[in-house]
Amino acid sequence: MLRRTASLAFTLVLIGGPSLASAQSARDCIDAHETGLAREGKTRFTEAREAFEDCGASACPEAIRQECQARLAIVLEAQPTIVLAVTRADGADVTEGRVSVDGAELSHGLDGRPLTLDPGNHRITVRTDQGEGFVDVVIRQGQKDRTVPIVLPDDEKSALPAPPLVHPAAWAAGGVGLAGLAVFAVFGSLGLEQESEVDACRPNCSERTVSRMRELYLVGDIGLLTGAAGIVGAVVLGITLAPSDDVEIEAGLNGASFTWRF
Repeated sequence: MLRRTASLAFTLVLIGGPSLASAQSARDCIDAHETGLAREGKTRFTEAREAFEDCGASACPEAIRQECQARLAIVLEAQPTIVLAVTRADGADVTEGRVSVDGAELSHGLDGRPLTLDPGNHRITVRTDQGEGFVDVVIRQGQKDRTVPIVLPDDEKSALPAPPLVHPAAWAAGGVGLAGLAVFAVFGSLGLEQESEVDACRPNCSERTVSRMRELYLVGDIGLLTGAAGIVGAVVLGITLAPSDDVEIEAGLNGASFTWRF
């Protein structure tokens, strides 16, 4: 590249070189030529094309202009182009929308014109009133007018699951209520059995036997109260809360506290 640029500079000297007034312009042309060659070597054809268009303009010396125009033709031949074929899920064509390549929105949308890209991996996104779709593609050097299909998904709202009819907090409260009733049933039944033993040993029952009966009934009563509160809370929460509302429940027992968020 340096040899080619040096040759161009030497050619300028042989033909008399630029005047002092146009020396900076000639230097800019040489710089653009160098930039174009560097970008072309890295297959960054978009940047190479812009550089060769600059140094191929009429303001540049003829030697550089001819070289840049020749390189520009080579770049245009090597740079790939694609054509987007956007359809809805039912197969209908989509002709209006915005197009982005690798996150950068293009100035023109779905107008049927080929898109000029550099070789490599690209994500092409299309946004329309009917929805949004994208495709990841690998573009190869020299490909021309390759058709890239993009199918827009069905309406996003229809694809989303319906919100629950009952708020999760109501389900949680109902679960606590059922657990409380289960505790009441179990310990109440054990209390009845223990009471039968107490009736059988009266009046000579030990204090331990009587205390055991009272403990079982106490736990059963706590379960009953908890179950009733849980069921009532589930009904209230189910009626008053929408499925999307946030709720926080705190409970405490013997100095310990617990918090649930839904």
